[in-house]
Amino acid sequence: MSRSGQIWTSIVTSFALFMVTLDNLVVTTALPSIRVDLDASLASLGWTVNAYTLAFAVLLLPAAALGDRLGYAGEGFSCPEIPGAGHTTTFDGTG
Repeated sequence: MSRSGQIWTSIVTSFALFMVTLDNLVVTTALPSIRVDLDASLASLGWTVNAYTLAFAVLLLPAAALGDRLGYAGEGFSCPEIPGAGHTTTFDGTG
């Protein structure tokens, strides 16, 4: 792999890691609201974070396989944005 290919691979990988971290931060930030609204225990909140992280990790592998089959040109930036699109469509502004 050429030097520029290595740099772009590092940039795309770093961007994907940033999106995963940002998405988990959104869930973690919402935990106090979830606890109050759903009257959830601390154990339930732990399950919520773990289930969300696990679901995201499980979907990351098929996305990588899809990138192998279709090429990474458009797929690399669209797959990390899918959870972000879910957040923006469910946001109602009532905070």
